[in-house]
Amino acid sequence: MKTTPLNLRNGTTEPRAIVLAIAMALTDLLDHMDPEHKSYKGKDPMESAGKIMGSAVALHDLSQLCENPEYDGCFGPTRERLVRKGLVTVEHNGTLRVHDSIRNVVLSALTFNSVTQGFTYRNPVAP
Repeated sequence: MKTTPLNLRNGTTEPRAIVLAIAMALTDLLDHMDPEHKSYKGKDPMESAGKIMGSAVALHDLSQLCENPEYDGCFGPTRERLVRKGLVTVEHNGTLRVHDSIRNVVLSALTFNSVTQGFTYRNPVAP
């Protein structure tokens, strides 16, 4: 099965299947930042708030890792969440690594707004 290459906003090209998989993982994290998400209905508001904040921290740490591979602020539940979603891998020395394809999609899709302290997601594929 041949996969179609897609041109990304950061000027790189990645296989369509990889872009879609990474975009789905990112949108899942973004969806869980919404207090109205279906998984929070009927749940303890404090528990839900913790999960919402956890998703925001995970996106922040992922974007930092993509911009700076030496970033070492990702730990605990955030680290576990990113590893579980397949967005980072743990090297033999314990440091986190972001695969180049993941980095390209993340940098093409996420924009951090320092004023609102929030993320904007856009289609990573170049127009």
